Amino acid sequence: MNNERWHNCVFPRKRRRFSSCSTLIRFYMFTIYIRSLVDAFSLHTVKLLSPPIFGISAVFFKPKNLIVAPSLGQDDKLIEAGKFFADAFWASKPGGTKSLSSKQNKLLTNQQISEFRKRYAQRLGKSQLDRRSELMLCLEKGTGEVVGCAGIELDNINNKKSNRSNVQSTASNISRKPLMSNLAVGKQYRRKGVAEDLVLATEALVRNQWGYEECYLFVEKKNTPAIKLYRKLGYKKVWQDDDAKTITPKDNGSIDTTSTTIICMKKNLSSSIFINMFNRILPF
Repeated sequence: MNNERWHNCVFPRKRRRFSSCSTLIRFYMFTIYIRSLVDAFSLHTVKLLSPPIFGISAVFFKPKNLIVAPSLGQDDKLIEAGKFFADAFWASKPGGTKSLSSKQNKLLTNQQISEFRKRYAQRLGKSQLDRRSELMLCLEKGTGEVVGCAGIELDNINNKKSNRSNVQSTASNISRKPLMSNLAVGKQYRRKGVAEDLVLATEALVRNQWGYEECYLFVEKKNTPAIKLYRKLGYKKVWQDDDAKTITPKDNGSIDTTSTTIICMKKNLSSSIFINMFNRILPF
């Protein structure tokens, strides 16, 4: 009996098991792809232009009772978003407290509502089509509760690819571009694809309605989870500012002004769908 026939006789079950395993893996990958496509196109409020997320948690654990929609500058929505943001963002800030005191929460909530009104509120004499600022909200379908948000507006961006502290802000370096900010997700909805949906909806607004082919954002260097997310979604570092300042709520109840490093990141929204998909699978 030759070696091939002997192997077939002695290990027939093992070979069939290997074949079944390969089939299962192929079926699993196909299921991920189909599920991701369904999730990506289920957001009827904003047409998504980028490929779906292939993270396991985003595919299998994404809540189905959520929608992403623009606030349209409505004051009641900005107030609810400000209340949500105070706890979802400031109580999760790297280097800060994990639980806001009542005084910290009140101060930061009032400050955030004022900031959202300043940036995203409706302006008299301008139609919705003329607005170049928006706060995207992720809401529970039944209750309308805010569980996530992301802001977008036109701002002056330094495009110089170097350390910003060593770059003079000349007119040639500055241009008015879409800047995404105020991305936050409620603690119970994190690592479930909500942040990705908010970013994609924001990018779709920038490209479809505003006509821009790129989007910028600022992120603190010490916020490594956020940087990892942005890289996965196709954002790349442009420059960093080592002399930036931020506020940080502390465990002793104070809100301190602290030094930080800010990284500016940029994404080309007109990139090939295959390039974006590759960036999400291998975000390095």
